[in-house]
Amino acid sequence: MKMTETAARHMLEPGRYVPLYIQEKAIRYGKRMADPRKIKGLYRYEIEMYKLYRKKAATEYKKYTLEVVVRESDWTITHFMYF
Repeated sequence: MKMTETAARHMLEPGRYVPLYIQEKAIRYGKRMADPRKIKGLYRYEIEMYKLYRKKAATEYKKYTLEVVVRESDWTITHFMYF
């Protein structure tokens, strides 16, 4: 899998980082939709994701939705975000 330069820069942000194997799972098993910007050849994949938080003796999981936008002609990730 490849990433655009912008998407790769976002991987360096600690609050935005998502491991590539999770992004790949979103593409492989997620819900496929048209690109929100209607750009030809791009598709948006969406999947549920859980993030682990450890607070003292307790461990909590928070549920997020991960979206990954991919150019399917060469499988390049152009955008990813969780909310």
